[in-house]
Amino acid sequence: MNSFSVLLSSARAFSAIAEIRIEMISYLGIQMKLVHVLTVLSLAVFGLNTQAEEDFAPHWYGDIHMGNTTTSMQQAPQDFTFLSIGGTIGYAVNPNFGWEFIGSFATNGKDDALVSPNLNVDAKARYDAMGFYFMGKTSGQFYVKGRVGLGISTFSYSASGYEDEAKRTVGFAYGVGAGVQLEKVYLELNYNAFPEAKNPFFSELKYDADQLVFSVGAQF
Repeated sequence: MNSFSVLLSSARAFSAIAEIRIEMISYLGIQMKLVHVLTVLSLAVFGLNTQAEEDFAPHWYGDIHMGNTTTSMQQAPQDFTFLSIGGTIGYAVNPNFGWEFIGSFATNGKDDALVSPNLNVDAKARYDAMGFYFMGKTSGQFYVKGRVGLGISTFSYSASGYEDEAKRTVGFAYGVGAGVQLEKVYLELNYNAFPEAKNPFFSELKYDADQLVFSVGAQF
């Protein structure tokens, strides 16, 4: 009986060990399958990202814009609102960042009721702007973007029988916008703020300048 008990105990112990090994193998098998699945998913995600990067190529793009540009005198309640046209030339270095050059020009002059009496002529004011920017945007068909850079404000006067007078100022410029990408074509609504402008006749007169424009562009 003692030998039989020992043999029975050994058999039970062996069976228990076998069950533990089977459970461990099963557990390890599940773990290996999980690792395999995660590896495949990781490779798939990496492949998609790599494919997205491979699909992108640095490129030039450009647009034309039209909208209102407003100059507001800081010393007096006098505002000019110009209908402006212009455009952008940009270079995208990756899907989210690039460089842009923007030029915007007033289509006509505005009568200046404050300056004209001092000059004894019918002077018409005009505002133009240019800027070079670093641009960042979100990914996707619908996106938002921002730009910071260096701008040039040009405030000028023209009068019949006289040479045009202009004053240029250089300073910080920025802008924000939102758009939609339609394959190679894009549509954007942009707000831009330019350096303050100075009156060419009275340097103490300064103007805040900003604009809201609608743009239509394409990738080259």
